[in-house]
Amino acid sequence: MCRASNTDRLDDEREVSSEIAYRYGAYLEEREGNSNEAIAAYNDCLSRKQDHVEAQLSLARLYQAKGSNDQCLSILNKILKQDPSNEQATFMIANMQLVKGQTEQAINTYKQLLEKTPDNFNTLAQLIELLRRAGRLKEVNTYVQAAEKICKRSNMAGLAFCKGLSHFF
Repeated sequence: MCRASNTDRLDDEREVSSEIAYRYGAYLEEREGNSNEAIAAYNDCLSRKQDHVEAQLSLARLYQAKGSNDQCLSILNKILKQDPSNEQATFMIANMQLVKGQTEQAINTYKQLLEKTPDNFNTLAQLIELLRRAGRLKEVNTYVQAAEKICKRSNMAGLAFCKGLSHFF
């Protein structure tokens, strides 16, 4: 009984220490602008709790900003193994596909994201831009109409932006 209690307490302490390391990394990244120390703090968080998704996403974002695309992609794939429906990781993978010049794959990834959440206007704006570059603007109306059907009043600005973007071209 005593060992079980100690194990539970140790797990709780690991959870708390990983959260502290994550928040410290976020502070270093956002307030101090020190990406190297932020990476170290996020890695410290992940050494205590390997499945801390926020730390993984932050680390992937920092690696992408530094141009370490392979490390970024490795982390994103790890996130998607844990949670295949993670929108942020999928969006970042689509961006990585664009960096590699895989436009058609990026378009398909954005379309898959919009099938799950049609009112994700960041993704919709990216898709509109890509379809415009590919000369396939006829496909845009389908996704704008799907977003219109489920758009809440609080998201009307995003919808208006995407509509304007689709009509601009």
